[in-house]
Amino acid sequence: MRRQQQRTHGPLGPARRRRGERRHAALRNDRDTATITIAGDWTNNLIVTTVPTGVPLGKDTLFVETAGGTSTPVVFTVVAKVAFSPSTVSWTATTALPVGLSGHALAAATLPGTTPTSVVYVAGGADSTNVPRDSVLYATVSSTGTVGTWTRTMVLPARVAFAAAVVATPTNSPVTASSYLYVIGGDSSASGKPVATAYLGTLSAAGAVSAWSTTTALPAGVHSVGAVIFNGSLYVAGGSGSGNNGTFLYALGGDSGTVTPNDSSLSAKAISDVVYAEIDVHTGALTAAGWTVSASKLKKAVSKHTAVIAGGNVLVTAGLYTGASTGSTEESYAGLNADGSTTAFNGATGANTIAAAGGGDVFNHAAVGYLDTTGAFHILVVGGDDVNAPTKKRKGVFYY
Repeated sequence: MRRQQQRTHGPLGPARRRRGERRHAALRNDRDTATITIAGDWTNNLIVTTVPTGVPLGKDTLFVETAGGTSTPVVFTVVAKVAFSPSTVSWTATTALPVGLSGHALAAATLPGTTPTSVVYVAGGADSTNVPRDSVLYATVSSTGTVGTWTRTMVLPARVAFAAAVVATPTNSPVTASSYLYVIGGDSSASGKPVATAYLGTLSAAGAVSAWSTTTALPAGVHSVGAVIFNGSLYVAGGSGSGNNGTFLYALGGDSGTVTPNDSSLSAKAISDVVYAEIDVHTGALTAAGWTVSASKLKKAVSKHTAVIAGGNVLVTAGLYTGASTGSTEESYAGLNADGSTTAFNGATGANTIAAAGGGDVFNHAAVGYLDTTGAFHILVVGGDDVNAPTKKRKGVFYY
């Protein structure tokens, strides 16, 4: 069982700590007590603790008790660590996109409501003309992980490809009334003209985008960027700036030189490095140690691939690398150590690959981890360029 640190924000009014008093966080089902390790892990705005061993899987309620009273409860889900190995994973096709795409942004979230809705989004990207699009699609997720019909919703304010997308919900952010889809950066032309715009889409309870607006722009235009929301903060890393030069540090592989987004040639400056940095959960900033290069590298230098965290492991899928036309290293994975470093990377080929399931050898695709309606974790891989037929955009969608 994965014992994630659980944090509460906001409505802890009556439970604020008084000097010298006894205080603890408790889980409603069995009233298990969660330990506060250090004084700095308890403030009026943030509590950091670890779910105790023995708490059952599924939805639970966290609340805080002090001499001042009991806080408003926070509902969260305790999930099992994913039993994961690409060598045994069986990829399954699900509802295909209405058109083949590459360079599209993909995001997933569970939207709150009387009945929570698990949704995935595809924003922007390019079809076989390589011209960026303004379309936004969404599909709901079933209890088995399959995605339903792709539905068009309100288009982006401008055409964009190679952007990043994330969803802010009350679970990962201090938002309350609605959830929000962010589409960040990207390029506005087939040749890679980076933009700094950040679009903010307001989501209905059913998943549709009801309105778009712009929010704080990036410091500079950047495409092929990565983004993630963690503990109420939005982090953007990697990508290419003006002239298609890499201007940020890549986390797993990537290109360290000039590269055009739609180019199907493996760059001579593709890298296999894995770098990591720890986030201070109290401040949201990176710790003083900064970025560290892991001793374990990817199996090959690779670019235009995807990387998804899957239950204590990281899965790297497809992209451009030596042997990409035959899928010789389509998937590789490594465990994540407590200090942030990775174990050695292992690979999967043959029957346990997306290519074997009919997805082809792709790059510039998209991938995301998501939960089905039962809370089970899956990975979704969507679309992409075909290594063996450049400019042929695939519309296949696969999950495990």
